[in-house]
Amino acid sequence: SLRWVKFVAARELPKTQDQFYKRWLLNRTAELVASRGDLPTLQWLMEIYLPLERVDNVVEVAADFGQLDMLQWLYEYQSERVHFGGCEMCGALEDKHEHVYNWLWEHTVPVANYHDKILCSVAKVGNMNVLEWLCDAYNLDASHALQSAINGCNWSAFPGSCRFIKDLASSKAKPSDTMHSAAEYTAMDMAAASGYLNVVT
Repeated sequence: SLRWVKFVAARELPKTQDQFYKRWLLNRTAELVASRGDLPTLQWLMEIYLPLERVDNVVEVAADFGQLDMLQWLYEYQSERVHFGGCEMCGALEDKHEHVYNWLWEHTVPVANYHDKILCSVAKVGNMNVLEWLCDAYNLDASHALQSAINGCNWSAFPGSCRFIKDLASSKAKPSDTMHSAAEYTAMDMAAASGYLNVVT
């Protein structure tokens, strides 16, 4: 809680005043309070305890745990000290925090280095809307997306609805011939084993 964090901070020993250590402590504590949704403590850490230092992973952790209020505060008041546009959408997607990834979709621009990772998370959870947006907006090659969908076991061959498979394997996703072929065979096997004739045909 904020009370305990203040209590400990007020009694720091001289040997803990090293700036590198304090920066490390800020980052680890910020991650912990983000995972617990403790916005008042995060605000105190970033506004009072160390008001100028960058905080590395707090956006990603907040997204992983579905803490939209934290993301909104960081975006509005601390955007120069945190990093948006990384892999925070991955955690929001895979942990099914729909309100968070919808907000990230509207407010952030994924950095190019993270496009493939986000694409794989999207395919893994079977979110066709975000997949189409990524491929259309950034002209992505989704050659890894089919395999991620298979590995995630979160795609349409299991429940017997074939929209996600068909759309993912369409020309929009632009998978490579090799990956397309391998994924098709796996899809057929899984759909057939589950008794879904509409997918196989």
